[in-house]
Amino acid sequence: MDRRRDKHCRIDLLQHPAVINDYEAVASVYDDAFGNDYWNSVWGVLLKAIRQFFRGLPPERCLDLACGTGTFLSKLAEEFRAECQGIDLSEQQISIAKTKLAGFGTSVSLHVGDVRIVQFPQMCDLVSMNLDALNHLCHPGDWLRLFRKVYRSLNQTGLFLFDVNTPSRLLEDWSYPEVIIGPDVTYIQCGLKPEIRNGYVRREIIMVIYSHRNGTASRHIARVKQLALPTSEISRMLGKAGFTGIREIDVPQSVRSRHMFLRNRLFYSACKRPSGNLSRIGIHR
Repeated sequence: MDRRRDKHCRIDLLQHPAVINDYEAVASVYDDAFGNDYWNSVWGVLLKAIRQFFRGLPPERCLDLACGTGTFLSKLAEEFRAECQGIDLSEQQISIAKTKLAGFGTSVSLHVGDVRIVQFPQMCDLVSMNLDALNHLCHPGDWLRLFRKVYRSLNQTGLFLFDVNTPSRLLEDWSYPEVIIGPDVTYIQCGLKPEIRNGYVRREIIMVIYSHRNGTASRHIARVKQLALPTSEISRMLGKAGFTGIREIDVPQSVRSRHMFLRNRLFYSACKRPSGNLSRIGIHR
């Protein structure tokens, strides 16, 4: 795909009906616009991190929060033959995920729900939250409450794997329109004015996706608001929730260069107790 940052690109950002953080309107084109390309770029890094942590004893019970269209869950289910559960707020994305994961039968369950509210299963080996889903929680207190819920859902040797957009991503990268051009889909995002307070950054973007399928052109719009926290605050909250093994996963530049969404994105692993396999996870290619 052709990926561009064009400071001359203009969209009438405010003339739209999109509800903030509602992915219903873009669910049908989510994978084609960026989801598939993103996971093809980063899956190998996360797979190696999971394998390194579990050391030959693969996770048997996995929970993916804000699972979207289920691509990460499908890869986990295929790789580890694990019992997998996914939760997402979007009914349309869960519907797509159910179709995508239908071949795995009863080993996979998918539910529509708000991760801030719904009860998580217990004794999970792996809990994940991918593609900056955590940034969609726009109040710091929700981050801490979610970390505590994840901590309680993990077994004593379980792993929490997640990624976040950094403040630099919201302040710097989102100050320019970002464009992804594919064979039958064009993705454009533009940032609105940021809010900065005590190192916390809040910012909205408008996603506009143009799609051409079966001779029909369509436009899909979503308005997304995110909160980015300083790395020190993320570590403090994880510690307050009870996590002790907190590490950043090393993603080489050769991988980051594959997709613009990997700019200024951090990947974390956290667990309940430190052990010999929790030195900083480095993946090199």
